[in-house]
Amino acid sequence: MAVATSVVESPFAYRGKMSREAFQRLLEERWRTLQGKTHDSNNRPYASPSTRTDLTEDAVIFSSEHIRLDFGGPGFEGEEMGQTEGYLWRDGHMFHFTPRRNSARHIASAMSALQVREFDAMPTQKGLCAAGSFFADPRAGDPGEAVRFAIDIPAAPPMLLNVETVTLLSPEQQAGLKPRKPDFLFGHGDDFQGKPLRDSKREVAGLPGTEHISAITAKEGRGYQTTVSAQWYFPGEVGGGAARPHVTMTLEVAYTSQEAPAKWADFPDADESGRSPQAKFMGLWEALLEGTRLR
Repeated sequence: MAVATSVVESPFAYRGKMSREAFQRLLEERWRTLQGKTHDSNNRPYASPSTRTDLTEDAVIFSSEHIRLDFGGPGFEGEEMGQTEGYLWRDGHMFHFTPRRNSARHIASAMSALQVREFDAMPTQKGLCAAGSFFADPRAGDPGEAVRFAIDIPAAPPMLLNVETVTLLSPEQQAGLKPRKPDFLFGHGDDFQGKPLRDSKREVAGLPGTEHISAITAKEGRGYQTTVSAQWYFPGEVGGGAARPHVTMTLEVAYTSQEAPAKWADFPDADESGRSPQAKFMGLWEALLEGTRLR
């Protein structure tokens, strides 16, 4: 789960209950593994050794696989970059901040703000609920709120869900958040074709929004990729105690093949076992929309 708010800007996962002793053993095992990473898959040495930063006894950040970008010779070397990951033990629970490039600052900030939350516990203050955790909103008295998060759905092929909600403070802010339909969806060429599959009004959780589903097939290297994107959008309402937030939900999936697909800018046909990619994607999309509720 990737979360972006004022305090959380790094993907993390709740790994469940764990003793402090087991957590310390996990840390040492991971550290030994990262210390052994000295060369990449092409046997090229990394720019510098892996590093370990102990923020506290129970909060550690590792950085590994360091590379330095070369922009043309001496004096033009780029910033050194590495894969950063974090491990946090708090109140008997373990959290893993998954590897990302140069994200130590974001991980440290999220670790300091994270509060353990039982899955059925309702917070008593404004903030963000995530798996086994809660992040209080640090902007006390600020009427604005923006929450964006992405969830990787482990399907075959994998799907990506993005959700954004924003409390609107002005009409200008509302206009700036309106999603724009890509022009290429209504054209085609030798190497690509895009088209809308659905474009209609749809009410979700009592909000009168718009649903748009589109697909594009494009030649990618020696193969082809078809990307299907479903989006539901509610523009939101500005001002007033009963004002409702801007909401955008997007679900995406990409299908790849070596040969040109039989149908461009559309779902692939069912496989030999009769499983339909369209039924799988649309079934999940319908469940997401029908299960949406306002808090």
